[in-house]
Amino acid sequence: MSARVALGRKFHAEGAAPVATIAKVLSVSRQSIYRTPKVPRTETGQRVRLRLVAPPLPEDWETILIGPGLVDVETAIHILARRHVAAGYRLIRSRLKKKGYQVNRKKVARLLKAWGFTRAQKKPHPKAQGKPFNIIAPNILWQTDMTSVWCGEDGWGYLTAVIDCFDRSILGWSFELRCRAKDCSPAMAMAWATAFPHGVDSDQEIAVTLRHDNGTQFTSHHFREVADDLGIKLSRTAYRHPDGNAFIERVFKTYKEEAVWPHDFLSFDEARAELIRWLIDYNEERPHSSLNDLTPAEARAEALTNHKTAA
Repeated sequence: MSARVALGRKFHAEGAAPVATIAKVLSVSRQSIYRTPKVPRTETGQRVRLRLVAPPLPEDWETILIGPGLVDVETAIHILARRHVAAGYRLIRSRLKKKGYQVNRKKVARLLKAWGFTRAQKKPHPKAQGKPFNIIAPNILWQTDMTSVWCGEDGWGYLTAVIDCFDRSILGWSFELRCRAKDCSPAMAMAWATAFPHGVDSDQEIAVTLRHDNGTQFTSHHFREVADDLGIKLSRTAYRHPDGNAFIERVFKTYKEEAVWPHDFLSFDEARAELIRWLIDYNEERPHSSLNDLTPAEARAEALTNHKTAA
């Protein structure tokens, strides 16, 4: 601190002259004259960073209901950060809004950082991930793929999922210990039954395109025959071009971050139970930033309602 600023602060403390006058005489900014709180320092002179402590969690934090009248906002932030370890501050804040809390995103970010829940910054993707089609409504473009999950003593489990690219809803899935074509096709059949629960009239034309990669399960005769029976058009991605299946690839990454990597499954049944819990949360509870913080179920219901009204 310069001697001039120190002298100015002394005069200001004694009330000798207005701050503006002192700053003008000393040719310094007014901000430098105001008193600032003392920052705690160590014996070597280094600044001590104050670390906030997260509020204690209730014993039943894994199942407790969250709401403004039930738990305070900081405890709610701590609970959601523990429940959803892969979520960033934006998603935590969106979940809080769904529960009825009014909280600034900067406060959520500040508390998560102070409590040690800050996630590492993502590296920019080297390729532009554009939408492969002009998706203007549900049931126009679906995507499917398969991923593997280690199930302890039962070995690898294989998840096949079908997502609607318009509203990000997971319409169908299958989870099996084998990855044959007949183990993948039930996911497509479930997606069709979910999208058209009352069936399709004889005069109604289905214009659903299901995009998949070049895996042998999806290019098999069995898979193509099931698609033909359902009236679904299949579309392959280009070789070594995962961006062509970007929506389902991103869903699988979210699934691994939120429901696979935080656990160490001991059996296939344990992995399947966690998968079902995650699917319900993803479709019905988890806000999606690209859907204006609506859940996939809300965005799909809104789009289908608007379509019926327009018709």
